[in-house]
Amino acid sequence: MRKRFQNGRVVKSSDGRYWIGKWLEDGRDRSKVLGKVSQMTKTKAREELAKIVKPINERAAGAISPNVIVKDFVEKVYFAFYRRKWKRSTAMTNEDRINHHIVSEFGDRELRTLTRHELQKFLEGKADLSFSTTDHLRWDLKQMFDLAQSDGIVVKHPASVLFTPRECKRPIIDQ
Repeated sequence: MRKRFQNGRVVKSSDGRYWIGKWLEDGRDRSKVLGKVSQMTKTKAREELAKIVKPINERAAGAISPNVIVKDFVEKVYFAFYRRKWKRSTAMTNEDRINHHIVSEFGDRELRTLTRHELQKFLEGKADLSFSTTDHLRWDLKQMFDLAQSDGIVVKHPASVLFTPRECKRPIIDQ
């Protein structure tokens, strides 16, 4: 999805004595008196307005669309964030597991459209894998949605109560 940036616009007040800066912020019209026409050129007024809209544009640049697909979220947000925490060997293992299982299954879907029911069904479909692998997938989904919720991409957290299916293969312990 295309990111939108703005310059705003500079106009004279109705009496022609002041420069007024106008811009949009959070979907609402905003305006501010920038200075007197007699003391400031229009170029200087535009520079003042640029200072006002700069932080708004910076926030827009870092914002993730709520319509983000799983593949883009995983690569651009999830991995980008957690790679800083993981050791190299952990990153390789986690990225391979997530790409192989989660992204291959849900990659082209919008993250916010995934439901608890279909995520649990996904885990149940992985019951032929080891308990450890399936439990790691459950944990990966939970971490992904924790991050998505903290970024405001999803409101409800469909992975918070997922469980590892009982049918998963557990290691046999010799006694």
